Amino acid sequence: MSEGDRFVVRRSIGMVVFQFGVAIMLIGAGIYALAWQQPPLEAGQLPYAWLAIAAGAIALVVAWRRAFQPAVMLVIDRNGLTWWKVNRTIRWAEIERISLDSYRATFFLHVKLAPASGDVDTSGPHPLETFGSLVTGNDLSFRLTGSDARRDRVRAALERVMPGTVTLKPDPW
Repeated sequence: MSEGDRFVVRRSIGMVVFQFGVAIMLIGAGIYALAWQQPPLEAGQLPYAWLAIAAGAIALVVAWRRAFQPAVMLVIDRNGLTWWKVNRTIRWAEIERISLDSYRATFFLHVKLAPASGDVDTSGPHPLETFGSLVTGNDLSFRLTGSDARRDRVRAALERVMPGTVTLKPDPW
């Protein structure tokens, strides 16, 4: 994670493996309920078995896509922030404020860009990232769920490398 003045947030392999396992278990449970359940399922219970199979198939597709996303999600260093979905490094001079936020099991890093910042283009923001930006009034929200990042380590890395011109909002609690 921390390499001198460079802090790297990587995708969690364990989380991807866990997601594959859960998806396969859902599919297996649905097939078991349809084919081998004794006594057989009643007519009103059949949709639940099919729902488990469908949910497992969707989860399997999502886990498969995540398995092929870049391993490095975010880099925090003296140059700025490099996020895997942004077209370039966001320099510290372009950042006005940063805040860390968690909602249930979802971990966010919100960035408010300075008025004189250049064009920052993100490819395919996740719906929760878009929602996070709208709710917090920030320009970018980086969703770090499924990574090896922890809130206290990310905060310490930001405090260590960011210049005094950037505000790091305190935790609300």
